[in-house]
Amino acid sequence: MPLATSLPISSDDLVPAREEILAQVAKLSAHFRLPAQFIRRFDGGFSLEPTAIGKCWEAPELSEQHHLVTVSPVGDYGTHIVASERLGDNPPGAYLAVCGWADVARACEYIRVEFLNSILMHLHGRDTLPHHVLSALHNLKIQRRPANDTRLPSCSEMQFGTLLRLDQHTLTKACNYFNFSPLPEDAQLGSTALDENVCAARALSSEDDVELARIALFYNWKASAAHRDLKRWQKGGSR
Repeated sequence: MPLATSLPISSDDLVPAREEILAQVAKLSAHFRLPAQFIRRFDGGFSLEPTAIGKCWEAPELSEQHHLVTVSPVGDYGTHIVASERLGDNPPGAYLAVCGWADVARACEYIRVEFLNSILMHLHGRDTLPHHVLSALHNLKIQRRPANDTRLPSCSEMQFGTLLRLDQHTLTKACNYFNFSPLPEDAQLGSTALDENVCAARALSSEDDVELARIALFYNWKASAAHRDLKRWQKGGSR
């Protein structure tokens, strides 16, 4: 008698998790008395705009800081709320995303690009990279150093943008902050949007040495140069 074929489950099979996300959206909608036009579905969850009616969401104390957003677990089945941080005149929690644990990185990127991008452009024009760098350095406690300084961790200005060099003490925190995996098996170059014009990319070292990873922050039009630099370093070449 042939054995039954084993197939992986899909997210559609996880009914309690999907229902928990919808329940959390309904709960927030009722709490804010938020009209339906300020609730949207995106590829990974739902977004809400309490700021549209002059309200905001207060993140719990156990929230985790990511780039320009906070992430809070809120349920028994992996539901998370991603909330925008204070930016300009907009208070924390002005924009929200509700998603499952596997879609947190996508939700963080969605909030930054869909909602915070226009605020950043209003504050800084198209020159938003310095704001991203300052925010990252503040949260990660990384110092600026010359490009030829071997001390770690460090932040250096490069031709393509800004480069963060990480050691064992900063690897996990920095990767989590930008929603990158710090695991060696995820060695493929990772990338995420910080706004419409700025990206971050991460490379893990191919060798077990002191400098374990690099994260580059750059404008989209310098992506090729940034990726080339990261891949060259990852393969053990010179900077």
